[in-house]
Amino acid sequence: MTELIIWKNREINKMRRTMEHLFDRMWMDFGSCLSPAMTTLGPSLDISETRDMVIVKAELPGIDLNDVKISVTERTLSLIGEKRAEMVRKGAHYHRLERRFGLFSRSIQLPCRIKVEEMEATYEKGVLVIILPKCEAEKGKRIKLKVL
Repeated sequence: MTELIIWKNREINKMRRTMEHLFDRMWMDFGSCLSPAMTTLGPSLDISETRDMVIVKAELPGIDLNDVKISVTERTLSLIGEKRAEMVRKGAHYHRLERRFGLFSRSIQLPCRIKVEEMEATYEKGVLVIILPKCEAEKGKRIKLKVL
């Protein structure tokens, strides 16, 4: 014989909070194996385009540029690197450790073909800026119109 269980609203809320807590812990534990303050995809990127070039900006806070490798083909940009862990101080009592350390990578398809040999990169205040000049065929041609 089946029994009817009467759930009180506070019991349901308690179960919901318990489930949310378990999911939060699961995602925190899962996140601890990810790359530094990033997803498995890598750093956050901004990609813009002008008539002559593609500009990619990548956020890499706290990362030494020597620990980053940039690889480019005509249509793909890849960033691979590592954020190295800092030494934990002996005797210090940490209340929270949220910053992540480890390997990261990110590959993106570029919107057009670029001149790999003419690319430039700068790194300032944790932002890597990569300038990728377009191939001549990708720039398009402008035609002057005669007004009659």
